[in-house]
Parts: sequence; C-alpha cells; structure tokens
Amino acid sequence: MSIKTTKSVKQEIRLSPRLFVLITVFGLLGIWGAAILAYKANHFSLVYPLVFAALGSVAFIILIVHLRTRHLARSTKKKLSVLSLIATLGLGSISMLLFPPGSVPDETYHYYNSYHYANVILGIHDDSSRSLIMRSCDANFVRDKFSSYYKSDSGLGLGVDAKGMDYLRSHIFQKEDTYTITTLHSNNQVAFTNAGGVIQSRIATTAGILIGRALSLNSLLTFYLGRIFNLILFSFLAFLAIRIIPFGSKIIAAISLLPMSISLAASYSYDSAIMGLAFLLIALLLRAISMQGQIKVREVIPILLVSFLLAPLKLVYAPLVIIGLFIPRKRFGSVYWEFLFKISLILVCLISIIIWQIPNLGGFLGAENNAATAPTHADLAESEASSPTLLFLFMHPFRTLMVFAKTLYKTGGWLIDTTIGSSLGWFQPSIIAPWFIAPAYIVLLFAASQRYSANSKIISLNRKVLFGIVFLICATLLFSVFYLTTIADTHDSASVILGMQGRYFIPILPLLLLLFRVNRFYYKYDWTTLLPLAFFILTYAYFLEVYVAALG
Repeated sequence: MSIKTTKSVKQEIRLSPRLFVLITVFGLLGIWGAAILAYKANHFSLVYPLVFAALGSVAFIILIVHLRTRHLARSTKKKLSVLSLIATLGLGSISMLLFPPGSVPDETYHYYNSYHYANVILGIHDDSSRSLIMRSCDANFVRDKFSSYYKSDSGLGLGVDAKGMDYLRSHIFQKEDTYTITTLHSNNQVAFTNAGGVIQSRIATTAGILIGRALSLNSLLTFYLGRIFNLILFSFLAFLAIRIIPFGSKIIAAISLLPMSISLAASYSYDSAIMGLAFLLIALLLRAISMQGQIKVREVIPILLVSFLLAPLKLVYAPLVIIGLFIPRKRFGSVYWEFLFKISLILVCLISIIIWQIPNLGGFLGAENNAATAPTHADLAESEASSPTLLFLFMHPFRTLMVFAKTLYKTGGWLIDTTIGSSLGWFQPSIIAPWFIAPAYIVLLFAASQRYSANSKIISLNRKVLFGIVFLICATLLFSVFYLTTIADTHDSASVILGMQGRYFIPILPLLLLLFRVNRFYYKYDWTTLLPLAFFILTYAYFLEVYVAALG
C-alpha cells in the first residue's frame, strides 16, 4: 500500500520585477517631490525637507526590498512583524523631528518624572516635589523650551511651529556645560516627582536620560535620547505582540502605525509603555485561549509578568486579565492547576496595584457634596468646583449613565479623531489633518481586522462576546475615572465629562476591532505585507502636511 504525502501549498505574493521598479521609482519621486513642494511653499530652512525626504526614502526602500522578498504563507506573520517594526521606527524618527520638545501632550510632566527617577537611580535625593536637582544645561533647557511654565514672554510655546523647529536646529549640537549641578524650583504649576507614573512606565525614558548624562551629551541630545529609547521600547513590544498573537496580527500592526500611536511612542509619554504592554498581554492571552495541548510554564510566566507590569500603570486596563480566566480547562489538565493559575493571575494584579497605586485611590472613596439630596443653587455652585466620587456614581447610576451617554454623543467625533490622530500635539487648529484622513484610517483598520485566507482563524460568537465585555468594562472605567477626576457640574443634565481623549482607548482597541471580523468573508489574496506600506505612506503624507501647516 503506497502512502501519499501531501505537500503544503506555498502561497506567495507574485509581483513582477517591473512593477516593483515602477513602485520604487514613483514612490521616491513622490517623496522628494512632496519635500521640494513643502520647501518652496514655505521660506524656511531646507534642513527639514531634506531630512524628511532622506528618512522617507530610506524607509520606503527598505519596505520595498522586504516586500520583494518572497515568503511562504506560514512566514507571513514574521514578515509583517519586521515590516511593522521598520515602519514604526521610521515614522517615529520623523515624528521626533516634527514635534519639538514639549509639543506632545503632557510631555513636560513625563520628562520631569523621568529625570526624577534618573536622580533616584543615581542616589541623588530631590529636596521636595517642587524642586529637581539637574545639570545646569538641563535646567536652562526647561526654562527656555517649556516656556509656558517659566518664560511666557520668550515666544517659545509648546506647539508645533517654526520657532520650535528653529530652536531644535540651532541647539541640537550646541556645546553646553554638562558638569555644573543646580536645583530647578517649580513655579507651583507642576510637580517634579513620580506622581502618576510608576517606574516601568518611565524605564525607557529614564534610561535615555541616564545614558545622556553619562556621555555628557547636551540637554537637547539627552532629551531626544529619552524619546529614542521610548520609541524602541514600544516598537519592540509591538513586534513581540505581532509575533505571538495567534490571530489579529494585522490589527496590532495597524494600530501601532496610527499617527497617534507613533506620536506618543516617539515622545516621553508613558502611554508608549502602556500601549506596548497592553498589546503584548492581549497577544499572550489570545494565544493561551486558542492553542491546543497542555499549557506550558513558558506561557504562564510571561502572562503573569506582563500582567504585573501593566496593572498599576493605569488601573482601567487591568480588566484585560479577565480574558485569562477563560482559558479552557483542558489546557491545564486538572482543576487544581487551573485554579492555581487563575487565582495567581488575579493576585499578581492586586499585589502590583497595592504596591504602586493604593495611595492614589483615596480620593475616589469620599462622599460627594450632598449629592444624594435634591440640589440647591448653593449646591450647584459648590459642585462646579468639585468632582463627584465613587459613592456618587453608585448612588446615582442612571444619572451617571446619562452623563456617559451624553459625553459619547457630544464628543464621539473628537474621540475618534484623537484615537486615530487626526489632531496631534496640543490639538492646534493649524495642524489638524484634512477631513479624509480619519475615514482613510478607519477603512484600513477595518480591512486589517478581516480574515486573509480560508485558513484564517474564525472567532466564535462566545469569544466575541468575551472581547466585547472586556472592552466595555475598560471603557466604562475610563469614563468613570475622568468623571471622578474632572471638575464638572454633575447635577446639570447637559454636563459632559471633561478631558476625555481617544488615545486612552488605543490599548484596548484590538479587542474592539476583533468584533468587526466577518467570519464568512476572507480575502482571495493575502496582502498582509502591503499593510505596513499603506500605513507608512498615509502617515508619512499626513506628517508632511502637519509640517507644512506648522511652518505656514
């Protein structure tokens, strides 16, 4: 009896060499042409258009070379992770040059906190939360560049503009005294301590500052070294998530290449670490609930470790571990090992939260200003100067839900724009993206969430319900936290929650996009590797538009 062997079908992306040459030529012409047009449209330094064109060309050529290389279908995920890594680093480098120091929201606070941690590691003890021991050059950099807090008459704001870019060009290689130490005192508008950011959210930026100080780099180079390390951290975590996740790898790649993700990753924002760890945890948990066979120790340890690191960064993302509670029992082999893992997962998160976040939770547990009774005019006036508390939310669930619904209805467009990044920096009107940018990204995100072959993973309805519930829990906690921490008239039916931005939904966005996967549909051809290229071109064009608008 003869035994028939079956060979795996090799699905390859077949594009003719001539087509690749045409794509390369027209792509480079487009990049350099756009840079030249930007230079001619604005009578500023030629440095930035040349840098944009050079970085864009190098990244584009690398993408084309990798795209030309033929890979089997089983190695598509490997190729996607590499291409996404290259695109993230390339766009992040452009974003660093485009957005001057302090122009990314809250970056000044993240810089102060990172510098404080660098002092702690070096054994330097700051006198108080309102003072920071720094090199004199770094203190001068803070006073000069973060001008809205120190020198309101300097004309150097925190926005994306020609003055900020000229400051970068003139100071990037400036020689400075890197040995003299001084104390920078706060003007009572900002605290310099680690409030709001635990060490794992600052590890990359702190490392950049430490290395910059060790190498005696000037203040601006030291600042940018922190940005570079933060970008590398996010890119590496996203790279791992794409490699690990059993389905939805295109979703992780797509979200990582959104303009808002790139802008945050290429800055001092702790959202860089939060996004990366959230993506990695989602990937680990989806792999755990999807794989067959008994679960291994090498699967369990990363899940517990990443959960421990992520839980205290922002408590609203801790419910992601709920997915781990639905790992099938058959993977553990016995009820005992299942119980041990799942209780350990919960305890790890609780211990991590207790260590780092319990002192910050006290303000949520007080009683609201007579909120349980019918409000008088005096109560209304007083409520405008205070925030509701956790007790108020539980005692008035209908009113709370109404506020949530009104906030979503009135600010839904804003939340979508600030998730994608149609409005970046300090949300300057002059650099808001054209109207078609958001729809273009939405279409790409939807395309990334779909199946790419008949063999792609089909997500059952039960799994979709689980992902939807976890997303809703995290989203509700996000709304609740902002409701508890922002000043609003909680008795006014027209009130909405202040301060909400779409960027806070990016870490849980993969779960939402998985809900839009249509199981009965799949693409005839796998264009996975074209996804990073599409996002790179669109985001590059958008950043160039921001550059032109900022200098205009």
